[in-house]
Amino acid sequence: DLEGAVGRAQLQVLVWLGREEEHRVWSQNTPGGEMAVFAEAYENQTIVGGMWNSTLMLDWPSWSDVTGKISQPLEAFTPPLGWAWAQDWVISPEVSMPLEPDDGKTEWKEESFEIQERFIGGLWQEEASFWTTLLGSEVIQPLDGEGEGNTLTKDDIECHLGWAWSGPWLVDNSNGDPEGWEYSTHTRGSQWVSSERTNHRARRRRWTRTRILVSDSAVQEERKKQLADLIRDGWEYASSKRGPFHMKRSYLDLFRRRRYLRRMTSGDPSTLTTVTLNFGGCKGKKLFPRLYLSFKDEECHQYQLRGYIYQARDMHAISSSGFSDPYCVVSLGSKSTRTVVVKNTVTPVWDETILLDVRIYGNPEAIQATPPLVTMQFKNKNPMTHDDHLGWAFCTPLVRLKQSAPPPELEWTEITRLRKSAGDALVTFELLLNNGSLQTDLPPGLPPKRYSIPDNIKPEVKSSRIELLCWGVRDMKRFCLMAVNSPCVELECGGASVRSNYISDASVNPNFPGPRPFITLDQNIPVKDKYAPPLNITLYDRRGFNQTVRVGVHSIKSLHDYYMDPAPSRFQTSAVRATTSCVELSIENNTDTFIPFEEIDPDVQKNGKYDWWTKYYCSISDTVRMQGSYIDEGYDLITVYEHELEKEFNYFEDLLKTFPLYRGNQSRDSSQPEEDSDQPIGYLKGYLKVYPSIAARALRLPLIPPPDPITCIVRVYVIKGTDLQAQDVGGKSDPYLKLTFGKNMIDDRDSYIPNQLNPIFGKVYEMMLTIPLDYKLTITVMDYDHFTADDLIGYTTIDLENRLLSRHRATCGLPASFSKRGPNIWRDNELPTQILNKFCKTHQLSFPQWNGDREVCMEGRIFNLDTYENDAVNPHLGAEKERLALHILRNEEWDQGWCLVPEHIEKRTLYNPSQPGISQGTLHMWVDIFPQNAGLIPPPVNISVRKSEKFYLRVVVWNTYDVDLDDTSVVTGEDMSDIYVKGWMQGQDKTQKTDVHYRSMNGEGNFNWRFIFDFDYICSECMMVIKRKEHFYSLDKTESFVPPRLTLQVWDNDLISPDDFIGTVDFNLNNMPKPATSSASCSLEQLPDMVSTGDIKTMNLFEKKRARGFWPVYSRRVDGPELTGKLELEIELLMEDEHKVKPSGVGRDEPNENPFLPPPNRPPTSFLWITSPLKTCQFIVWKHYKWHIITVVVVIFLVLFLVVGIFAFPGELVNFFSTLTNHLLPDM
Repeated sequence: DLEGAVGRAQLQVLVWLGREEEHRVWSQNTPGGEMAVFAEAYENQTIVGGMWNSTLMLDWPSWSDVTGKISQPLEAFTPPLGWAWAQDWVISPEVSMPLEPDDGKTEWKEESFEIQERFIGGLWQEEASFWTTLLGSEVIQPLDGEGEGNTLTKDDIECHLGWAWSGPWLVDNSNGDPEGWEYSTHTRGSQWVSSERTNHRARRRRWTRTRILVSDSAVQEERKKQLADLIRDGWEYASSKRGPFHMKRSYLDLFRRRRYLRRMTSGDPSTLTTVTLNFGGCKGKKLFPRLYLSFKDEECHQYQLRGYIYQARDMHAISSSGFSDPYCVVSLGSKSTRTVVVKNTVTPVWDETILLDVRIYGNPEAIQATPPLVTMQFKNKNPMTHDDHLGWAFCTPLVRLKQSAPPPELEWTEITRLRKSAGDALVTFELLLNNGSLQTDLPPGLPPKRYSIPDNIKPEVKSSRIELLCWGVRDMKRFCLMAVNSPCVELECGGASVRSNYISDASVNPNFPGPRPFITLDQNIPVKDKYAPPLNITLYDRRGFNQTVRVGVHSIKSLHDYYMDPAPSRFQTSAVRATTSCVELSIENNTDTFIPFEEIDPDVQKNGKYDWWTKYYCSISDTVRMQGSYIDEGYDLITVYEHELEKEFNYFEDLLKTFPLYRGNQSRDSSQPEEDSDQPIGYLKGYLKVYPSIAARALRLPLIPPPDPITCIVRVYVIKGTDLQAQDVGGKSDPYLKLTFGKNMIDDRDSYIPNQLNPIFGKVYEMMLTIPLDYKLTITVMDYDHFTADDLIGYTTIDLENRLLSRHRATCGLPASFSKRGPNIWRDNELPTQILNKFCKTHQLSFPQWNGDREVCMEGRIFNLDTYENDAVNPHLGAEKERLALHILRNEEWDQGWCLVPEHIEKRTLYNPSQPGISQGTLHMWVDIFPQNAGLIPPPVNISVRKSEKFYLRVVVWNTYDVDLDDTSVVTGEDMSDIYVKGWMQGQDKTQKTDVHYRSMNGEGNFNWRFIFDFDYICSECMMVIKRKEHFYSLDKTESFVPPRLTLQVWDNDLISPDDFIGTVDFNLNNMPKPATSSASCSLEQLPDMVSTGDIKTMNLFEKKRARGFWPVYSRRVDGPELTGKLELEIELLMEDEHKVKPSGVGRDEPNENPFLPPPNRPPTSFLWITSPLKTCQFIVWKHYKWHIITVVVVIFLVLFLVVGIFAFPGELVNFFSTLTNHLLPDM
């Protein structure tokens, strides 16, 4: 689809692909005609000395193929095996060669260029002018024979046979100076400019003259005779050997050729292979023959193409005004015609029938099965230069071999331009076989020789009224560097249009003036919606000197969504019928309204049982944080929408619909691509309805407020964000909120929440703004960065104006009950009875008739309070009359389902322009809007994030019992354990340990040791708040919420190897098991996790505050949990103030009180052997090896005595005998 192309061709082919032996299938599937096989050769000649010669061709053979590269004399051809020549060589030019550029046209523009020359700096030689074609060749009269031609001027150019001049020669000054001259440095230069310079030596200007086809039959016969002579001669001329070739010789033609064909025949066409060429160096060369479909004269049929061109929509705009002057050129084969030109529109209505008589070869049944495509080219009429291209469209005609058939139906056909959609055309075509009895059943012709579409094809229409409430313009971009400050709206449909009043100053009030800014347009609209013409809403801006420029347009293809049922509402009575088209609805001043709420003591409210977050968590069924007693006591819940509130209530377009305006292509250069044509340049807010004209008086349109600006107090409640996209390297974000409305902004950067993808904001932003100037509220979630620019996570936009004016009353949601105190206290600035009265006025219902405070009559129905309140009444409820009015507003469907917006929370999706259409997370929020003059505004709802409180958990480990003995004494072989207890709060890194009870022989350990854990806790959510840095390089602490769970474990201490695990027990302080009163009654059945059934007694330590007793510890084995010991504990929970009043130290440190912990009374055998060697000898060695030691000592003494005796015995024996001798022999 090239913009620079002069025309576009259409090629119709029939392709067959198969195996060679199945070639006969081809001939069976041809659309009529006879398959003909030909050998082909070309005779080539060049002009030498003014004479045509075939011998001095140099590198070009005198006989060749079509490319001129292969020499192939006629006598060198040999037919394939099984084939024979069916005839001699005959001259047969290409079928398309006799065709001229003006063939198939009824009008043609002849052109010639006047050339003048000069010397540099001299004068133009006007008397030496000569005339050339666009390519620079001199205009000459075509030669009938050989020889030179005579140079002619434009006036000497004769009109072609069969044509007649329709006017004089005219200068075309669209591309040159005012006189039409273009300048260049050479007569054959390629660069021609419109401004003259000194170095220019040549100038030219274009002359054109239009000729039209003569319908004289005699002239046409003469023309056919001349064409037959050219075909019989067969020569094709060209200025070079490479072409291009044509049949009428011109002065510059130096080469000519003509084609010879020789037909072959065979009994079996499937044996066709190749033709053999036996000549010189090409001996044995194989050539593929030419295949043709040969038609006889009786196989050529005359058809008449009838095109019914009704209208088009959304066409491309060429001019800077945003319009075009479109017309359609219809082509089939070599014939074409065109429609009339429709001025200044992109939705033209032609209502025209075009006729084309064409000749088509082939079987009519085959043509009916595969009809040729009809080409439609849409152009813009440009009187200054060539017509601009608007797009192409193709349509398959309905082939009728018999005229007695139902009429065709108009269908929308897509128009494409630059491979993009450029509109649609409502057309249809039928191709009628003209066998001589074709009837002309067309309506009377329109001058000149134009026909409208027959009534049985033209869409059926009905008289309708189109009514547009022009409310105002929003977010208008600049046009031609100027702000759109004084716009008006034009409503156009089917060629008729009407305009609104101008806005005096859009910067002050962008709404249209007047109490009833309606414009109406009466038009005949087709009954079938698909035939309805597009409705264009065009915005104009008034500039200086009362100049009006087109700014943007919104085109509506289908009016189906805007049809209004003229029947009255099922609740509308004769008492409220009106004769005017609309009634003004004002926003009443309710400054005297007083809502009698009870004063609540702030301390009482702070310490109340339920807050707003309780209501929220119960509404979203958060089983972890919700308080079930809230629902059991009958308090209200909030309606939670899983998407934007607009999607639930049809985008609040019941009164005002937003129409985006598009600028489209404003450049006159149609070759340039459209830029920003898909982006809105602004928005028009209005109310569009289509209804029958006969129902205009009885129809009652919705009530509208005055178009004056309204000052409002807007409160934005942002609860939390979920699933935000991570922006930081660590996979987290530091989100904060930024609100933009009009030219104002609220930046809450200082309140960023570090390292969170599901932040809880709990923020209320209150702002005063003016609608419609600040009608759009944008809530942006940003990612806080310390050293770089903050990143955009996503944003969401809310149209506050539509919410304020909607009949769904989206300003403040209606709660389920009217309460004067408590968590569901009434937060609207109007009472339910006032809202009910305004609802009746807005929806044109009869006002309520009260019968006391518990009964009311409306629209013939009686409503009683007992119908809605059968259960016990909540003590916080307010007056009965207000409660009944609220029940009617919330629970009844009025006026075909016009329900009011309830108290709600909407989940708004965040989007980022860098990732269009992809959710970046959601915001849980809602918005309240209070007109400043609509009464006293109540205080905002407190949705501040719940603050955590500091708690201290004191755990006194008194004793352990029945602890598994994990070690065996190396010396004694006894089972024992070196017991100690450690504990921590889950989520905290601080772990505390008792001292070690060494050498427990019976599983009993004595400690008298105190653990003290401090933590932050949110009582209403039953969650512990953990704040810590995720990494050592983190700048901020990450906040997380975990249940308050205490873990205690019993371990066996080892001196060298790692300590051995004995058992553990976990306590959820909100639901911890009650202790046993004695060690004997302590078992695993106390723990909820260990028993699947049964009544487990639990307690809430935050309510109980203190507990003492015995709890089991266990270890998970292969066959299940196993009791491995028992802990005697005293657990006490204190708040920060209580902890300061009753201080205690960790372990047995000072202050050792509350309670006092004496040193444990451990047995003397409890010691560490390596630090107590005496006790080791006393309680380990002596106790178990006493008799062994005595025996060893005795044995040692005996051995020593024996050794000493044996050592002293000889001396003593000598002394004995010496003494004896001396005694017996004293004298000797």
